Amino acid sequence: MNKPIFLVLIILIFASCNEKKKILKSEIAKQNDTIVGVKNYDRKGRLTFNKTTQIIENWNNDLMSWMTAKIYSNNRIIFRYYAHSNLTLNKTIYDYDKENNLRENYTLSVPRPENKERNHYREIYGINSSDSLKKYIDSRLVILDTLRKTVNSKRKKEKFYLNYKDKDGNLTKEFWTIIDSIEISKTIEKYNNQNLLISEYKRTRYNEGINNFKYNENGQLIEELEKYDIESDGFQRKVHNYDNDKLIKTFFYHDNDLAFTYEYLYKDTLLIRQINKRITNSKAFSNRKKEEIIDYEYSYYE
Repeated sequence: MNKPIFLVLIILIFASCNEKKKILKSEIAKQNDTIVGVKNYDRKGRLTFNKTTQIIENWNNDLMSWMTAKIYSNNRIIFRYYAHSNLTLNKTIYDYDKENNLRENYTLSVPRPENKERNHYREIYGINSSDSLKKYIDSRLVILDTLRKTVNSKRKKEKFYLNYKDKDGNLTKEFWTIIDSIEISKTIEKYNNQNLLISEYKRTRYNEGINNFKYNENGQLIEELEKYDIESDGFQRKVHNYDNDKLIKTFFYHDNDLAFTYEYLYKDTLLIRQINKRITNSKAFSNRKKEEIIDYEYSYYE
């Protein structure tokens, strides 16, 4: 082989290998100049921080944000932090036995303010990392942490788990929790023979709902049906369209009416733009713009 051509091939192969080794560090989504999404990953590819922000038009363009941070140690999640600017702040603690099996998890929550001010924790919009969210919530749980542990220690809490095949041959998993002889939550999950979640039933003391999922022959999610109000048969549905391995469009229905469309544009394999269009004039969605254009930026570990 001609030596210059051989060297060029070596360089191209080396460059290709380096390209494949790039590890995604963060994904930033912007709507005009406003950051509306942040995802941070560690070097193992685990999502450590996930933030979403919505611009609320009828709140004078106020920003409502919700975010989750996961803290790992020895390949185990040990803390999960969650914040919603209009609702709550909480921290979930995961407890393992000596064999590293999850024994229990419990959640500490900051009580909602008595004044019920809208978007009370709006300052969390400035948080863009797991460490910052951890510091923010921990500072508000210093006193509550000891108090909540003391209260929980006086309550008899039992967790149950059941695993079986239903009459259709679907793997079924049941989880439920009882505190002081009262069932406070129950979840039933069903999986098909490809181990894909096809239905999920959840009930707590406050609400009850059912989610159903459908997939195409490639295992891609093509429909989500959420029954959020079982008594009145209230539901919402998402239908997903693909071009080979890329999600290109989603149709969101509220009951039987088309409410939103979401279009996804790519450069090679990376999502670079999302176009959201509001079709409905329902008051329930009046705080959403008629059209939202979201652009994505990526950074990688060196």
